[in-house]
Amino acid sequence: MEFLIPQTVHLPGHTSGSIALVDRKHGILATGDTVYATDGELIDWYPGGSSVSAMCSSVKTIAGIVDNDKWFVALPGHNEASNGLYASI
Repeated sequence: MEFLIPQTVHLPGHTSGSIALVDRKHGILATGDTVYATDGELIDWYPGGSSVSAMCSSVKTIAGIVDNDKWFVALPGHNEASNGLYASI
């Protein structure tokens, strides 16, 4: 049995403690509430925790992690998983 050992990446914006879990070996990125398919806003405004500038920085961080040839799936905190993360960013 092979275990996933993800890297934790701090992604403030949605909340100050938001994270992503990155498994580069298997091409899996769990984005939490930072990136997910939606027709509405990505930020739920939490007093003292949500920040538009931090969210923009976090989305740029995710874009820097993702290499379209290597990433198989993105697991968001809401809605369906995606194998087309570039379209979401």
